[in-house]
Amino acid sequence: MAVVQAITPNPDVSCTPGWCLTYVDDAFDLEAHGKTQNYPTAISAWNASHSKHVDRRFPANCWVPVWFTLEGNPAGHVAILAPDGAVWSSSHPTKKTPVRHNSLKEIVAYYGSLGLSYLGWTEDVGGIAVVKEEDMIKDTDLEYARWEKLGQQIRGRSLTREEFRSSAVGLTWLKALEVLSDDPESDQALKDQGLGQLARRDDWEGQIHSLTAQLKGKPQDASEAEKKLQAIKDALDIK
Repeated sequence: MAVVQAITPNPDVSCTPGWCLTYVDDAFDLEAHGKTQNYPTAISAWNASHSKHVDRRFPANCWVPVWFTLEGNPAGHVAILAPDGAVWSSSHPTKKTPVRHNSLKEIVAYYGSLGLSYLGWTEDVGGIAVVKEEDMIKDTDLEYARWEKLGQQIRGRSLTREEFRSSAVGLTWLKALEVLSDDPESDQALKDQGLGQLARRDDWEGQIHSLTAQLKGKPQDASEAEKKLQAIKDALDIK
């Protein structure tokens, strides 16, 4: 399984000092994703989560909520950890713009004597998943058949089992699609497909036969016919 982003936040939204959970809700736009639970504090939302991780093994390339305790403040704190390790937080005591801290260590130092301590991270905020597990491609006949069909559609040819094992097994399907499509062979296949559609639409094969017959039957019209015939051959890359 691979953990992937389910909801990508906009961390640069307006915030109100002291309303950290509202800031995180707004950044992930939870209202638009069916939010029904409203928790009064960060700690209450942390305690209610069924996807708590009390470690620092954050999923790669994902934004996740990170939770903290505060000395003398039972409400706690929540912020957003970015894929680059930065922490976005409604940290400033008066400003309504979030603060981008370069790391967890930096946000803890920023709070100083207020005693911010890291608790962990969760896969959800208020019961709404912001990251999710996604299946990885396995070396099975069924998955190979699906990948081979995609190869025919994207690259225009059957792909071998060895290519499947070296290029797709262990990836998510989204990543495998990127591998298939971000390739010069795929670009050429797309170009060839476009030429094929154009050839069918304009009946190039019929035109070639007609022009060839014209060259044989009417030598006086040879010059114009040769030009048309050559233009079609050039488009099809026929020597």
